[in-house]
Amino acid sequence: MKKRKMIIILLVIAIILIAIGGIIYFIPSNNKTNGNAPNKAMSDEKASQYIDQLTDVIINGGTREELVSVLHSDEILDTYIMTGEDMYLLQRPDDKTIEKYSLEEYVKASEELAKKLETAIQNNFEYNITNINADDEYTTVEISYRTYYYNAYINDLSAIQNELLVRAGYDFENLSDSEQLQVDVYKAKIKAASILDNYLNNYINENETNNTVVSYINNRIEDSGEDFVSYLINLTGFTYDNSGNITTEEDLNNLLANYDLTNPLAL
Repeated sequence: MKKRKMIIILLVIAIILIAIGGIIYFIPSNNKTNGNAPNKAMSDEKASQYIDQLTDVIINGGTREELVSVLHSDEILDTYIMTGEDMYLLQRPDDKTIEKYSLEEYVKASEELAKKLETAIQNNFEYNITNINADDEYTTVEISYRTYYYNAYINDLSAIQNELLVRAGYDFENLSDSEQLQVDVYKAKIKAASILDNYLNNYINENETNNTVVSYINNRIEDSGEDFVSYLINLTGFTYDNSGNITTEEDLNNLLANYDLTNPLAL
């Protein structure tokens, strides 16, 4: 009987030891899954392929939803969307508002203007991955690019848009939001774009290149949204010295003197 009890005790101890060993064995695996273990360096191929994918969505017409997905961030200003069906010039009021205020002419004009701007942006873009460095903490991709002076275009567009609203009777120091204001802001945007349509070549970047770095934090695409958004902003031309051709009130008035602005918001 004593011998039998001893066997049972030894079996129980063995089972406990096996269980403890199993727990110890699986802990490192769980830590790796949860991202607590050191990350392996990202391959150069994976790092460059994702930059190619990201660049393609930005330049070749990704939707806002696609941009959010590839950037791993929803912190995207309307003006940052340069191409595609959700690009800034194509952002418009809802269908009900368009019908109520007879904005069909503006919508049609925006489609034509946006297509020409998009073509200018795409034709003026080139980039090159110049170097990739990787270790167990992060992978950095160095990129050289030449891009359309889109940020300069947007700054000039905004200057014209605001002036048109002032000439339409709006006082920016005493504005209250309303449906009519939103409609007129849209009208002013498309009218400003129609004016700048005559000057798209002024924003062509002939030979100025810039350099930037995109880092994969923790060697994970999912952790790198902030760097991806920074890359997007770089591609808008934000870091170029050229911030717009309208730098003074005189510049603005000289430009608008070429147009009949009796009705400032009319196309």
